[in-house]
Amino acid sequence: MTARKSPIKKTAAPKIIITRVIKAPCQLVFKAWTDPRQMAQWWSPQDVECRSVSADLKIGGAYRIHMVSKKGDHIAIGKYKQIVPNKRLQFTWEWEAYAMPESTVTVEFEDLGKTTRLTFTHEGFPDKEDAGDHKKGWTSAIKKFARLIEQNKINTGKPGIKSATTKNKAAEDYAGREFVITREFDAPRELVFKAWTDSKELPQWWGPRGFTNPVCEWDARPGNAIHVVMRAPNGTDYPMAGEFREIVAPERLVFTSGALDEKGALLFEFLHIVTFVEQSGKTMLTIQSRVIKTTTEANKYIGGFEAGMTQSLGRLAEHLATKPSPLVIERTFNAPIAKVWKAITNKNDMKKWSFEIKEFKAKVGFEFQFYGEKDGAKYFHRCKITEVIPRKRLAYSWRYDGHEGNSLVTFELFAEGGKTRLKLTHEGLESFPKTPPFARKNFTEGWTCLIGTNLKEHVETKKHT
Repeated sequence: MTARKSPIKKTAAPKIIITRVIKAPCQLVFKAWTDPRQMAQWWSPQDVECRSVSADLKIGGAYRIHMVSKKGDHIAIGKYKQIVPNKRLQFTWEWEAYAMPESTVTVEFEDLGKTTRLTFTHEGFPDKEDAGDHKKGWTSAIKKFARLIEQNKINTGKPGIKSATTKNKAAEDYAGREFVITREFDAPRELVFKAWTDSKELPQWWGPRGFTNPVCEWDARPGNAIHVVMRAPNGTDYPMAGEFREIVAPERLVFTSGALDEKGALLFEFLHIVTFVEQSGKTMLTIQSRVIKTTTEANKYIGGFEAGMTQSLGRLAEHLATKPSPLVIERTFNAPIAKVWKAITNKNDMKKWSFEIKEFKAKVGFEFQFYGEKDGAKYFHRCKITEVIPRKRLAYSWRYDGHEGNSLVTFELFAEGGKTRLKLTHEGLESFPKTPPFARKNFTEGWTCLIGTNLKEHVETKKHT
């Protein structure tokens, strides 16, 4: 079930079938395949860690499973096609980071009384090699699933089912508990995401009302440690630690966090999955927070988590209301993503619709410069690439030599059939001098011409190399 990066051969599409009798009631087996909290405990082959699972269990609803092995990250995505409780589950399957065709998984559950016959079918593979790779992974995962559920080691959060992590009744109150909080913000997704990932912004809203954050070590990159000290109005400090696990800007943030005792040991630990969905200029934020470790002493803190986070989000809304909106321009081009991506990352293409740049490499950390002219005056631009996701996202800083201020330009590409929707976001314009050459309207007019006219003509020209 790990992803294969080798080229795809166009041969007849084979399929794999795995049948196994599970020594557990059908209702429990079906639930373990559809509850994200339970799925995360088994959904990966042996020697592969399942970091997180999100699933919207409805027809057309999406799921996302993040697995990690020694070879790196493996993120499976898809949508549910059929859901017949305790009988049948069908969903599409593909790898988020690899050019693999969409395939289909069907799981059938046959109630045999105290046991369940599970029939697993995965079809639509491009070749036998890919089917073989997936069969090894699925066989291992299903074997692990059967072992855990038969030994009552999948934590369901229900009485009578043993927990793999709880050791006493007091801790059982919250072990495996999941909190889901949603809130809509009247701000673009990029601003909301930045407020969650910028170490200068987070202290301005993190924590219940009246709390401050005198210590905030919050460098949002996978694997980086988190250390925050929240200070209550009465002066009491509450230290917190954690780790960033996944950052998909500006869509998704996964991290762990928990309170520390006097000796610096974790009292409990949450796994947080924060998703950011843009809706007509606003942002729908969803936080899924699951307790993955707990102790007897932790209950008094965990019990106040939902109220505290709700207050934090209220402070975040107030914080965002004070921030200027970024410049956003969207256009749809009658051209495939590959062509548009090349146009915004190849220096020879760029000079045909944008500026002439001596050297350009789509690589994080690469710095490039160019001259621009406004009303007869030349301005030397200095830029540095901050993010590259091939054919999806390109971001770089944007400032002017000899002038104060710095900003961020982000290109996002979305496939819409054979066409491409491009979204350009330029934030930080308020940091530039308050003089006519740096007026917001100049940036709006400039990007509208570059994106809406020049780039459109360039990528939609048939004879384009």
